[in-house]
Amino acid sequence: MNQEHAIRRTTDGHPTSEYEVWHAMRGRCNNPHRSDYHIYGGRGIHCDLTFEEFFAEVGPRPCPLHYLVLKDKNGHYAKGNIKWVPLEEWRRGKPLSAELRLKYQQTKATYKLTGKRQGTSRFIGVSWYNSDRFWHAQIAVAGRGKSLGRYKNEVDAALAYDEAARRYHGPGAVCNFPLVLPVDKPGLVSGKQR
Repeated sequence: MNQEHAIRRTTDGHPTSEYEVWHAMRGRCNNPHRSDYHIYGGRGIHCDLTFEEFFAEVGPRPCPLHYLVLKDKNGHYAKGNIKWVPLEEWRRGKPLSAELRLKYQQTKATYKLTGKRQGTSRFIGVSWYNSDRFWHAQIAVAGRGKSLGRYKNEVDAALAYDEAARRYHGPGAVCNFPLVLPVDKPGLVSGKQR
């Protein structure tokens, strides 16, 4: 993506990825009705950057699996304190309680769908099957398990779960990657629905 394309707020009438991240960042700090406001704005973290200032500071998003983070977690969203990081680095920076909560939700969902109590993935709706050596994505819809396909890697399966969660449970669905927009399914091996 070139810089001229990315600095625009919209492409073909749709917001750019950078604009959506900036908008979410402002919402976390300024909207007390958001579920994550207490973590950011409620603790006094604020953001006064315009979109142009934000983009000049961090540049275009390297890929959909990069997240915006604060360099100093107690600082403000300001110049010099924000950067893009890859998914794995972003996951390492999450508080332990959030990791445990996600693992619990994933284990509970896996048990409900498969009857197996052990979780084999760090992501919600994703399980490893030794029988075929693929990651399987699945979601519960109206109390019934729905297969989302087999994937070569865990992250692709988690992204498939997120897309289905938004489709079946709406924009407020619990997702593995809440800031990633739905993308094509590059790692899909078989998408046969059960």
